[in-house]
Amino acid sequence: MKVLPKLILSVHRIRRRRYNLIPAESKFKNLVLDHQDKYMMKAQ
Repeated sequence: MKVLPKLILSVHRIRRRRYNLIPAESKFKNLVLDHQDKYMMKAQ
């Protein structure tokens, strides 16, 4: 039973790594960053 959490963690890590490679995800990140930049410009 002690091995199971480690297995789940490693699988989750691999999934996350693979998910980060999806172009749509990076596009979303860029959109958020762009939005943050515009917000910062307005704040100043």
